[in-house]
Amino acid sequence: MAQKMRAPYVPKPITENVNVTRESPLKRFFILSAEIVFAVVVAYVFLGLVAGLLAPRVPVSLEKKMGEVFDGGWEEGSLPTESARLQSLLNKLVPGLPAEDRRLSYRAWVVENEQVNALALPGGRIVVFSGLVNEVARDAELSFVLAHELGHFHARDHLRALGRGLVAMVFAVAVSGSDGSARFVMQGVGNAENRFSQAQERAADLFSVRLLRRSLGTTDGATEAMRRLAEDERAGKLAYYFATHPHPETRLKYIREEIDRLKSS
Repeated sequence: MAQKMRAPYVPKPITENVNVTRESPLKRFFILSAEIVFAVVVAYVFLGLVAGLLAPRVPVSLEKKMGEVFDGGWEEGSLPTESARLQSLLNKLVPGLPAEDRRLSYRAWVVENEQVNALALPGGRIVVFSGLVNEVARDAELSFVLAHELGHFHARDHLRALGRGLVAMVFAVAVSGSDGSARFVMQGVGNAENRFSQAQERAADLFSVRLLRRSLGTTDGATEAMRRLAEDERAGKLAYYFATHPHPETRLKYIREEIDRLKSS
């Protein structure tokens, strides 16, 4: 009986590959990119909400540890004579603060910088640039500057201003204390200059007027500082400063109104 011949094997053509998607690589790239962008936006918004909720709830003990991280860097680069003068003025203001505000240990430094500005940093640390000290040179005027920064501490604006960086800072200090890892994180986000809204600046101004009256018995420094800054603004010296603060004429007006209110009360 003749053996039946088998047809030769002919492999089928490969029409698909489980390792290769049918989608266009370019389309897949755009989808993946969109997913990453969406995740980043969600994380950004979430951290912003967390920071806003966290700022007024940071325990004083934790904020003190945050402040210790700044001490070395700012103190080493400060101007000793000017800083001692500012610290003396600051010490006269602190007794007039509300009891809850006196839980922080306040320190002030003057650093060489031509900008007319001051910073309120965690833990009661105040940094004043030499450019501002040169513009408002009298003790009464500098006391107003310090009282204004204390107003930001009172409202915890200094923590809100750190924004999303506050979350990283709180986590770093809570986990590592004031060691090198916490210092690395905080130097990355904490040395940025504070930017407050005009509403926050107004509240700090009004707080400073009340504090000057309680602590020093006079509010002259507030009006004198505003008059001097208004003159410099007209001379075009303070463009940077007024990018973040209300106009001095506006500030002078509501400061005078607050002084009149205090006198009549």
